[in-house]
Amino acid sequence: MRQLMKLLLLTFVWVSSLNSLMAVPAYPGIIQKTQSDGTTLNYYLFGDEYFSWARTTDGYTIKHNTVGDYVYMIKDIDGDLVLSEVIAHDPESRSDAELLFLSTLETEMFYSKEQMAIVQQAIAIRKAEDEKASRAFPTTGNRKLICILIGFQDRAFVKTQAEFNALFNQVGYSTGGATGSVKDYYLESSYNQFNLTVDVAGPYVASRNMAYYGSNTSGNPSALVREAINLADPHVNFAEYDNDNDGYVDAVYIIFAGYGEEAGGPADAIWSHASSLYPAVYKDGKYISRYSCSPELRGSYGQNITNIGVICHEFGHVLGAPDYYDTDYETGGQYSGTGDWDMMAGGS
Repeated sequence: MRQLMKLLLLTFVWVSSLNSLMAVPAYPGIIQKTQSDGTTLNYYLFGDEYFSWARTTDGYTIKHNTVGDYVYMIKDIDGDLVLSEVIAHDPESRSDAELLFLSTLETEMFYSKEQMAIVQQAIAIRKAEDEKASRAFPTTGNRKLICILIGFQDRAFVKTQAEFNALFNQVGYSTGGATGSVKDYYLESSYNQFNLTVDVAGPYVASRNMAYYGSNTSGNPSALVREAINLADPHVNFAEYDNDNDGYVDAVYIIFAGYGEEAGGPADAIWSHASSLYPAVYKDGKYISRYSCSPELRGSYGQNITNIGVICHEFGHVLGAPDYYDTDYETGGQYSGTGDWDMMAGGS
């Protein structure tokens, strides 16, 4: 019970500290991770920035422990899920002792109603605050957005400003087998009514390591956004990005170095999301509050530049679009909603 309450308290504090946000769903395919014992684990990730968990390829529920290994989840005497001390392995790599342990567990276990009630309460508070502060980005006409690239003390940015300028703005973009840029996507989906031009600044380097901003128990992604804005300020006139002249920069987009947690990045990585800063930052006579962010690189290994899917999903929230997948966990976080046909669901 003590472990359970600690887990739930950390979850509540973490969710509450995220300001309010809307997030991209987890990558739907198999993800690989090297465990501390040197083995490679293949697993599926579920959930979003608010709340996530994982399962082995044969359905056992797993989650990161404090040292970053995926371990099996077990039920305590109250029926609540808690961490075990048994490191998870692929079916063909399990020892006899691990197989004996798994014979006592059910597959596809999920958190209890009592656990989910705590999480949902925290999420509802944050979403209510976001609705009060939200200012939708104009969705027609020729509009401008500022994107800031930023690395960490322990994770350098490897792609260039020119590469991201092309990803956002190049008509007919096809690098790495891509089909279109961010500009292409919004021109096509709006029947040429929304022409977005993105100015790219950076890359800059944040003052701390990645874990300070991305940790699942004490992360502070909004601090990274504030740092990025301050670092870019000498080189950017933020007043240019108040498209409707209401005194607020309509949004900033942050690309952070490395991988996103939603695609199998480390537990200390940031999970892509859209949110607002409280209080707002004031630059060049304008307030800056609304932002969205996503990673520099695709997947969880390699050096391939990110695809536009997550960018368009998170910027879609800035435009006012909601998520269309299971965000209240009423179906165990596995309802795909409108699926791969929708950028605001599996299509990201």
